[in-house]
Amino acid sequence: MSTEDRLPEPHRTQLRLHQEIAESDHEPLLAIHLHKAKFHQAKALDEYRSQDGPRSFLDPSVFEKSMSMVAARTETSTSVSAEQAWQEIASEETWIGALPVQIRREAQDVYLRGYPFVIGFAGGKPRVVLNKILVGKPGNLKRVYANEWTRPWVIAEILDATGFNTENLIVATLKADQQQYGEPGLSYLKEVARKTVGTFVQNPEEQFLEPKSPTKWTPDWQDGPVRTQLLQYETEWSLFDGIGHGDSIRDVIEVFRDNREAKGTPPDRGKTLEEALMARV
Repeated sequence: MSTEDRLPEPHRTQLRLHQEIAESDHEPLLAIHLHKAKFHQAKALDEYRSQDGPRSFLDPSVFEKSMSMVAARTETSTSVSAEQAWQEIASEETWIGALPVQIRREAQDVYLRGYPFVIGFAGGKPRVVLNKILVGKPGNLKRVYANEWTRPWVIAEILDATGFNTENLIVATLKADQQQYGEPGLSYLKEVARKTVGTFVQNPEEQFLEPKSPTKWTPDWQDGPVRTQLLQYETEWSLFDGIGHGDSIRDVIEVFRDNREAKGTPPDRGKTLEEALMARV
C-alpha cells in the first residue's frame, strides 16, 4: 500500500484533486473569483476573462502590495510538496500553513480551488480558515462587509464537501491598512494571522461563537491597523447564497461559463453580514 493510499479519505481526495489539476489543461475556477462576484458580477467576469492577470485590473500600488505579500509568505514559510503537507495534516496533532484546497464539481465539469492565507488543522480536522484583506481606505478597517466573508467560506465549503469534519471549523477575516504594511510589515501580518489560527488549533473543541454572527477578535499581539473577526462555519447554512444577489455557487459558476447574464452592484453593498441578513428577513 502506498503512502497516499494510507491517508484518510478526505486527505487522499484533496491530494488526488491537487494532482489532477496539475496535470490538467484547464485552469480551475478560484474562490477569489466567486468572492469578487459577490461585489459585482460583471466586473468579476471582466477580470476573469482578462488575459493579462491581476496587473491589468488592479491599482498599481495594490498590485505591488499583493506581490510583496506573496513574497513574504514564501520567505516566512517552509515549502513542502502537496503530498508531504497532506501526510503531515493527517498524522500530526496540529498543522498550520498555507496550501490550496480543491473540489471537482462533476455536473459542471469544473475544478474549484481556494487559497487560504493561513489554514489550521487539529487532529487532521480543519479548525480555522483565515483570509486577509488589505484596504486602501483606513475607514474600511472598522467594518467587515458581508461579501468579504465569501472567500474563506467557499474554502470551508470545499473542505466540507470533500468529506472533512467541519463541526468546529471557524472562518476568519483579517483586515489591515495596506499603507501600514510595506515590506517590513508583511512578515508581521503573517505572524499575527498564524498566532490567531494557532490559538484555536491548540483548543480544537472550544466553541464560543454565535451562529451567523461575526465576533471581533482582539488579542494582545494585534495592533491598531489590523482588525480580525471570526465566524462559525455551518454545514446547513450557505452564507454564499444569503448575500449579494442571492445567487448560489452553481449560479455564479454559470456566469463565468457564459451561461447566465452577469449582474451588477448587489443590494447589500456596504453592509456588514448582520445588516445584509437582516435586510433579507
